[in-house]
Amino acid sequence: MKIISRLKVSTGKICNSIAFFSFATILCCFLSPSYQILDPIDITNIILAPVKFILYIPLNLLSSLSNFSWDSLAWLLWLSILLIWVYSLINARLWLKQFRWWIIPLLAGILSLIWATHLLLWFNFTLYKPALEKLADRVKVATSQNKVLEFNPSQKIGTFEILGAYRVYDQSESAPNNLAISPTTTNVTSIEIEGKWAHQGFVRDLSRKPGGFQAINFSFAPGSNNGDQNIFYLGDGWYAFQNLFD
Repeated sequence: MKIISRLKVSTGKICNSIAFFSFATILCCFLSPSYQILDPIDITNIILAPVKFILYIPLNLLSSLSNFSWDSLAWLLWLSILLIWVYSLINARLWLKQFRWWIIPLLAGILSLIWATHLLLWFNFTLYKPALEKLADRVKVATSQNKVLEFNPSQKIGTFEILGAYRVYDQSESAPNNLAISPTTTNVTSIEIEGKWAHQGFVRDLSRKPGGFQAINFSFAPGSNNGDQNIFYLGDGWYAFQNLFD
C-alpha cells in the first residue's frame, strides 16, 4: 500500500509539472495565427471561449498527424492532462495525491481567454510590425513591375517565417485566368507565413476606415479562396488572416 501511495504522490506531482509545462509552451503557440481561430472579440465568443478552446485541441492535433512537431507535443500533453483530470473526478478512488484539482481548470480558463482575445498574437505582431510594414511597402514596387515576392526558402521576420508577399486580387472584379492575385487591382497587401493551416498571415489595407476591411471578396494567397477565410483586426490597417483548409 505504501508503494501505491508513493506512486500516486509521484504521479500527481508529475502531472502538475506537465500541466505547467504544456501551459507555457501553448502560450508560445499563441504568438502565431496558426494556433487559434480568428473570431472577433465579442461577449458571445468570450463566454464560449472555454468550450471552443477544448474542442479546438483535438482539431489541432488531428491537423498535426501529417506533420507532428514540438508544438503538437505540448497540445497532446495538455489534452492528456485534461483527460486525467476528468477521469479522476469521475473515479475518486483513482485520485492522484498531490495532483491539485484546481490547477487544471484555472490554467484552462486562462488559456481559453488568451486564445479567444488573441492578446499574444497582437503583442507579437506589434513587436515586428515595422519590418512587416517595410515588406508590405516592397510589394507595391514589385507588383508595379509585374513581380510577386515569394521566398524559397522562407525568410524570417522575428518568429514569423515569411513565404511570400502579394498584392491582393479582388474576386468581385474580373481578372485574367481567375488569378488569385493581380498587380493592377487593389491596394490590399497580404503577407503569408508558415503555419499549420492551408494559409495564414497578415493583411494591410490602408484604403478603408479602421476595421472596415471585409475579407469575403479577397484571396490572400495564391491557390487560396475566401470560402473559410477568417480575419481579425490588429490596428493601423493591419489584420491577421487564416484559411483553414484551402
